[in-house]
Amino acid sequence: MDDAPAWDRVLADVSTARRGDPTIIEPAAVPRPDLLHTVDSERPTSEQYRDYLYLAARYRDHDCDDRDREHPFLVENPAFNALWAMSEHALAVIADLVGAPSQRHRGAASAITGALATLFDDDLNLYVPRDVGGGRRLPVAGIGGLVPLLLPGLPRRPELLVTLLGPRFALGCSVLVPSFDLTDPGFEPTRYWRGPSWFNTAWLLVQALTGAGRPDLAGRLATDVAERALSAGFGEYLDPRTGQPHGTRSFSWTAALALDCADALRHDWLPDRLP
Repeated sequence: MDDAPAWDRVLADVSTARRGDPTIIEPAAVPRPDLLHTVDSERPTSEQYRDYLYLAARYRDHDCDDRDREHPFLVENPAFNALWAMSEHALAVIADLVGAPSQRHRGAASAITGALATLFDDDLNLYVPRDVGGGRRLPVAGIGGLVPLLLPGLPRRPELLVTLLGPRFALGCSVLVPSFDLTDPGFEPTRYWRGPSWFNTAWLLVQALTGAGRPDLAGRLATDVAERALSAGFGEYLDPRTGQPHGTRSFSWTAALALDCADALRHDWLPDRLP
C-alpha cells in the first residue's frame, strides 16, 4: 500500500528529517522503471519514491534490525496485523491436521485480534494505523481498515460491514472496493492506493464477507472479481467508478485471484475458504 494516504503525515516528517542528508538524491534522479508500464499520473510521485528509497536504505544500513526503535517509519497497520492473525488461525488448523500442538497459534491469533481494539476509530467506523514513533493514530479511511473483517470473533464486525456498505466504500455500487474513502477530497480514482480498486483486497474481502455471515455479498463480489478481471485484460487495478483498468495489464495476481474466485463460485467452495 505504498502511497496510501494514511502514511502522508509520517512521510512528511520523514521528508523533513532527511533534507539535510547529502546522500539523498533529487527526485529527478530517482529510478522509475514502473513508468515503462504506465503513466506517472497512475503511480506514486518521484518525491514519494525518494522517501521509500531512503527508508529502505536506512533499514539496510542498520542491519535490517526490526528492533530499531529510531527508524523514522514505525507504523502499526491493521491490515498487516489482521493477516498475521489469520495466518496464526491457518497454522492452528494445519497443526491439528498433522497432530501437532495448535493452542499457541490460537493464543497468538486471539492476542493479535484483541490488540486491534486500540486502532478502532469511532468517527470513521473502521480501523486506522498508528504512528508508533509519533505516538498518534492516523485517522484516514483506507481499505486496510476493513481487512480485520476477516477475523473470527472480532467485536467490530458489524461496524465494519456498515462502513463497507456505506458511502465511503459503497460495496455493491462501486467497482470492487475502492482503496480509499470515496467521500474524501483527496480521493484519486486512478492513482495507485489513493482510490483505485485492487483485486487482492477484493479477494480478501470475499473471504471476510463469507466468514462474517454474508455469503450473498461475498458471492456478488467474487463474481465481480472474476468478470471484471477478464473484461479489463487482467489490469493491475481499476477505477472504482467506471471499471477502467489502470497500471500494468496482464497482471499475474489479478489473473490468479480471478481464477480462484471463479473456481470457488463454480464449485460452491466460498463457504470453505477460511480456517
